[in-house]
Amino acid sequence: MLLWIGTADCVYAQKVQVDERIDSMEILLGDQCHLYLTVTAKEKSTLLLPDFTDSRLITPGIEVLEQAMVDSVMLDDGWLRTTYEYTLTSFEPKLHYIAPLSVIVDGKKDMGHKLALKVLDVPVDTTKMDQFYPAKDVQTNPFLWDEWIP
Repeated sequence: MLLWIGTADCVYAQKVQVDERIDSMEILLGDQCHLYLTVTAKEKSTLLLPDFTDSRLITPGIEVLEQAMVDSVMLDDGWLRTTYEYTLTSFEPKLHYIAPLSVIVDGKKDMGHKLALKVLDVPVDTTKMDQFYPAKDVQTNPFLWDEWIP
């Protein structure tokens, strides 16, 4: 938004921005992807972010493994852009809809974007069971001091 004041001065009106993106639209069953939540607000603003340490589920079927702040950049006029990373996984093969995450900035609620994550099943050919072998035992490799002493 551009506001003209006087003859040649211009002022840009800024507001809090919440952006949400995911680095992979589809994953295999049990794989991981990252959801990034970026909040642009005044430097001294109080932020209340989604916390999944207790529930561990961002939506039914999608689990949050880790959450951390990964980047913070100071912008013009005292604005700060902070990015948070949520590591996600799922063990339910289907298309999952992720509701917008809500962020409270100075008591005002702002929302991110709707996202979707498609979890693909891993096909297993059970007609050839004779080609599956059990786990191998621990091997003992020979150790020669001559190989280690210069």
